[in-house]
Amino acid sequence: MNEIIYKGFRKDELEYQYNPRESVPEYPQLSKRKAEQARNVRETAKSWLNVAYGSSPRETMDIYAADKAGGRCSSISTAGIDAGEPRRITATLYRRLRNAEQPWW
Repeated sequence: MNEIIYKGFRKDELEYQYNPRESVPEYPQLSKRKAEQARNVRETAKSWLNVAYGSSPRETMDIYAADKAGGRCSSISTAGIDAGEPRRITATLYRRLRNAEQPWW
């Protein structure tokens, strides 16, 4: 267990840093609460789920509309996003909206 496996860190040190189950004692309660909140939002908020913004099955996002006109819209991507991705996602969604005769959602 004392073997250095990555950039001076032991396996247990990496687990502690990157695994909340190891480093956050109240993780089970927080995880349960977050799951309940997510379930509530999916059931009550106006949303479009699994909207594709690319050709890969991983290139999807969930979009949650604002409660009132002029409010903020939130989105959650299922894929990791690198520095160039937000511009590509925005451009793709804009093209779909601009070219749609019917709402794409």
